[in-house]
Amino acid sequence: PIPCVPWQSQTSGQYQRRVHGVEEIKLFSSDFKPICCSSGYGRLIFGDEGGYVRVASQNFQISQFKSHSHRIMMLEAIKGSDFLVVLGRQWIDKEQAPQCIIKIWSLGSVNAFGQPECINRFPIFNEKYMERVVTCLAASKDCAHIAVGLGNGAVLRSR
Repeated sequence: PIPCVPWQSQTSGQYQRRVHGVEEIKLFSSDFKPICCSSGYGRLIFGDEGGYVRVASQNFQISQFKSHSHRIMMLEAIKGSDFLVVLGRQWIDKEQAPQCIIKIWSLGSVNAFGQPECINRFPIFNEKYMERVVTCLAASKDCAHIAVGLGNGAVLRSR
């Protein structure tokens, strides 16, 4: 985990991070290829193919954390709260392919390493619901209800 450090403006218009013994994080770099994004609560949030989430605050503070072991497929910043719902691929059993897992993060609660608190996690698919292509994700303000739209027209709802 990399601590959040403010970016400092350069005269060239580029942003560079002042870091004390920690590698610089740029919002977009060759090792971070965003594939989904969301916004809310004064933040821009991006997910990438490696399972990382990068968060840019209003004053350009950049932080990142590992949400899933594999690709972030979708994310939803909950308007008016610090919750972030992330749908991604996660190893559950090394004998099987990574599964689609939803994790709910509280971006306002961080541990000593700067990692947000994961307040809930659960798989989307099981023996009853075979895995399908996920096309959309929505969540209620308190994350008590989460809907996942599938490519076959079905909607899965969790509460």
